[in-house]
Amino acid sequence: MGCGQSKSKVADNLDNHFVNEDSLTIDEKAILKKTWPHIQQHTTTVGLEVFSRFFKDHPDYQQLFPEFRTINTNELSESKPLLGHSRRIMKAIDTAVVSIDNFETYEVYLLDLGCRHRERQLKEIHLEHMRLAFVDTLQHRLESTWNQETSLAWNKLFYLVSQTMLRGLHGQQKLIDSKIDLLES
Repeated sequence: MGCGQSKSKVADNLDNHFVNEDSLTIDEKAILKKTWPHIQQHTTTVGLEVFSRFFKDHPDYQQLFPEFRTINTNELSESKPLLGHSRRIMKAIDTAVVSIDNFETYEVYLLDLGCRHRERQLKEIHLEHMRLAFVDTLQHRLESTWNQETSLAWNKLFYLVSQTMLRGLHGQQKLIDSKIDLLES
């Protein structure tokens, strides 16, 4: 399944700098807010492109999604389940960008999302491959404005989302409950 592959250099750099909500600089947050509207107006198409790249690079991953298992690969891009899942992912990214200055409120959602992905046997390498497909798609879409700073900002955001989901995936239920209690008080 490709699990033996090493992470990308960007991911290694992100690991080395422990990405959390405070690690996105003011300039990186501004880049995300500035470039997102160019993606936001095409979220359905972008979401489908992300999955197309993801499954093209890792066709065996289709089996990780119960709703996609019985769909012929040639018909997947036109399927309602893929459309729905790609919309949900793009909505999650939209919420991440909108919440970038108040990540604590969004963190609870991501922790819970990670918990809900346990049954899918989600692994860090799957999220890494999704990040690569996502960033590659954005680079293609933002071609004229894409540069090293834009790449770093989007990589950091997706990595932050992924790492938060993984914390939820690995059973930090007490952390999730304490975050909910904190938000409610």
